[in-house]
Amino acid sequence: MAKKTVEVTPVVEEAADKKTFGKAQLGRAVSELVGITIPAAMDVVTCVFDEILEAVQQGETVSIAKFGSFSAVTVAAHTGRNPATGESIEVPEKRKLKFKPSSTTKVALN
Repeated sequence: MAKKTVEVTPVVEEAADKKTFGKAQLGRAVSELVGITIPAAMDVVTCVFDEILEAVQQGETVSIAKFGSFSAVTVAAHTGRNPATGESIEVPEKRKLKFKPSSTTKVALN
């Protein structure tokens, strides 16, 4: 199967003035690349994101070859500061999503 590419114009956020490629743009790109309707492509994109999140919530690492891996890391409880008042506050332990790009992705960015 020949590799297809599609040109997608990023959206410019008004407040941050940064270019953003969001879920809608990804859905349109998938639609064009695969030749399916935009709603069907959006369903595929949503399902992929849901599966990644579900696997990570269950403690699995999701590795996507030549892209990177997603995992959950636990951040220990610690004492923080309220920046407005300087007051000390206890920040509870929490889990965060971690993404580690593959070496292929790192090379592609530089």
